[in-house]
Amino acid sequence: MSSSTERHVELVLQDAVRDYKQALNGRLQAMYSNHSSKGRLHSGATVRAAIRIMDDLACDAVQSTAAKVRDIPRDGDAFVAFRTAMADLIEFFRDEMPTVVRMASGRMPCEPNSSVEAAALALFSEMESKIERKVDIVEFQLSPPPREQTPPTPTEQVSKTGRRPAPFWDDMWASIARDLYEGDLKPHTQADVEQAMLRWIEDHGHSAAVSTVRARARRLWDLISAD
Repeated sequence: MSSSTERHVELVLQDAVRDYKQALNGRLQAMYSNHSSKGRLHSGATVRAAIRIMDDLACDAVQSTAAKVRDIPRDGDAFVAFRTAMADLIEFFRDEMPTVVRMASGRMPCEPNSSVEAAALALFSEMESKIERKVDIVEFQLSPPPREQTPPTPTEQVSKTGRRPAPFWDDMWASIARDLYEGDLKPHTQADVEQAMLRWIEDHGHSAAVSTVRARARRLWDLISAD
């Protein structure tokens, strides 16, 4: 994309994400008030209602924001910006989950109920996976029209899934392997491996879907925890 087009896409995405963040805060507060008045605040109903709100907003964000970006003349780089913006929105939603759990637990500001927390995170994970699938679909909508094909070079060979592997994965694996060997990374759970991978990707200016990173973290964790 040209610098002006890139900036246009960036501003559209930033504006949309900001609106959805504000919408989440407003709808959650209204839900808390409604549940409190009905004596339902400290219950699983609060968690389920919060996830429904997040699901509705995230689905709408993917659809409406993709439509806005499609109206801007651009190339394939627009999808990278779109995915990053949607990841930022989901991360903002995730940051609200501790408050949701505490509200449902009836233990503000104390530690949340562990069973409520586990159920809430499971529901959030399902919602997140759903949104990631929708974002994947948008990739094809935002991709530029196919150009006249030329024989690929060896470095451009596609994977069996038909998608070119991201060029940074080998570097990330090498870094994770070094940290494990030198003892800088001592994971106790699969989540520790996943977080290490996500940190490396972010620190090196790349982006990847959480589900994609999670699948790779699971493969590594299964190997190192097999003993």
